[in-house]
Amino acid sequence: MAVIPMPAGLATANSGVRSNLEVFPGVRGCTDAMLAGHKEIAGVLEEPAPAVPGLKEAAALPEAHAQQKFGIREADPPPGAVMRNKTEPPFQIDQTTIWAALALFFGLALTIFVLLVNILKRQKAEKALLESQTVFQAFLEHSPVYIFFKDHEIRSLMLSRNYEKMLGMPLENILGKTMDEVFPSDLAKSMIEDDKRILGEGKCITVVEELGGKTYETTKFSVFIEGKPTMLAGFTLDISERRQAEEEKARLAEQLRQSHKLEAIGTLAGGIAHDFNNILSVIIGCAEIAKYNVPSDSLTAQDLDKILQAGQRAKDLVQQILTFSRQSKAELHTVKLQPLIREALKMLRASIPKSIEIREDIAEDCGPVMADPTQLYQVLVNLGSNAFHAMEEKGGILHVGLRLAATIPRQLQESGDICQEEFLELSISDTGQGISPEIIDRIFDPFFTTKEKGKGTGMGLAITYGVIKEYGGAITVESQPGRGTVFHIYLRQCREEAAAADAPVDELPRGSERILLVDDEELLAGLGGKMLERLGYQVTVKTKSFEALAAFQNQPADFDLVIADQTMPGMTGLDLARRMLQLRRDIPIILCTGYSALVDEQIAKSQGIREFAMKPLNNSAMARLIRQALDNG
Repeated sequence: MAVIPMPAGLATANSGVRSNLEVFPGVRGCTDAMLAGHKEIAGVLEEPAPAVPGLKEAAALPEAHAQQKFGIREADPPPGAVMRNKTEPPFQIDQTTIWAALALFFGLALTIFVLLVNILKRQKAEKALLESQTVFQAFLEHSPVYIFFKDHEIRSLMLSRNYEKMLGMPLENILGKTMDEVFPSDLAKSMIEDDKRILGEGKCITVVEELGGKTYETTKFSVFIEGKPTMLAGFTLDISERRQAEEEKARLAEQLRQSHKLEAIGTLAGGIAHDFNNILSVIIGCAEIAKYNVPSDSLTAQDLDKILQAGQRAKDLVQQILTFSRQSKAELHTVKLQPLIREALKMLRASIPKSIEIREDIAEDCGPVMADPTQLYQVLVNLGSNAFHAMEEKGGILHVGLRLAATIPRQLQESGDICQEEFLELSISDTGQGISPEIIDRIFDPFFTTKEKGKGTGMGLAITYGVIKEYGGAITVESQPGRGTVFHIYLRQCREEAAAADAPVDELPRGSERILLVDDEELLAGLGGKMLERLGYQVTVKTKSFEALAAFQNQPADFDLVIADQTMPGMTGLDLARRMLQLRRDIPIILCTGYSALVDEQIAKSQGIREFAMKPLNNSAMARLIRQALDNG
């Protein structure tokens, strides 16, 4: 085999390998591979080359790229061997340094995260605070309630905008000022005392204050900071309308109470009216009969006239009381008030001392009203008598006025669609001692009086109130102790002309018809029979209703008229009339009563009864009623 000489470069390489082997002994396994590679590159692989002297003694480590190519591990070279051309990292970091760096990194990241969270929370809190301030400011701007905050020196810190309207000045002129710089002195003094007490005691109080004609309710309380009352706050409500509503409610309740009391007096009157009217009928009847038996110009005749006048006044009083129980309906006519007032003043002038001056201011252009003249006369006398008693000790002035109403009271305004021009105002005033505020609300109560025993029964004003209310009017009173009293009566005008007064009748209407008179009171039955006989009638008197019915059943054609009392034992007058009408439908019947809860004029006439009358009846009234029943059939 021919020996091919090794190229110079390869020899150099071999020397390099040898030097490697010398450096790294024991790495001979890789030498052949490296030489084979060189030979393959040189193209001289036909015969194995002769061994290089000294190659086996020196192991050479391949370069780094050869190590990677042939899979030589780093642990394979012998200790102390160094690999040529090995790429070293720029620097080496041990494990402790790496963990320290990681810890520093995560700590820094956590710190940044916490800072970001805190920043976000702060921004959110600032936004919430700004929103709260905006809401609170809007609340103060538009609150219908008066809101305030004060410091420990009682100076205004914050106020709602509506204080500007209350106090009539901008908020800038109110903030920072004390109460005595803003409010009237008396009110400011009270406010400061309350505020100091609240701050000192830490309490909550509610006070009612008056300012500018309005009523305010204020609730004040302490604001605690760090457990100490360092600020005062509160809110104020305008309760003027509520106060008016409460007063109106109390007024209506008082009116209802008055109405109930009047109903009570009506019930009481109804219970005694029948017997009382029977007594009056006897008094009036006996006086009239006695008057026929004495000369008209004698002292006895004059005394009898006084008895008849007193009896008539008692009758009118009972009729007015019965009006409250709705058993007696007032006879309303168109009445001119001017002559009625002057007539009442004449009577008062004769009964009161000269130390009391009577003045009148009566407008002649006032129209008539619908009323009962007797009742209105009694109203004027009652009020005039009260004025006299108020001025009895020191004298004074009694003033009576009549004019078109300038205003009308609230109770009339609430009663419907009315016009004040439709009303007249009748005023009766005095300059007496006045009425104290403690009792002024009770003066219209039945039986309430401040007069001495024997000077009043407590019924005058109650009757007056009932009469005016029955007419659809109203009565009010104004009084101050020591400055007198004024009563105002409001009555509706009517467009009809006042009826002319009936001409006096000298001769009573007479007749000769046959009359059946039925009354369980023997005295009344006897007096009635005598009176009817004096008028020319033929009278049959019965005191029991069953006896009267039997007499009528036996001879129904023997009677031209029946006069029956309503309240009788066994059979009422109404039942008696029904049975008689069943026997004879054309028989005229007059039903009389002093009081009955079962019958009135409307019910009686609906049953076929010709006329209905309230006792007591004098001769003149009975005579005309009989002719009316007989002639208008």
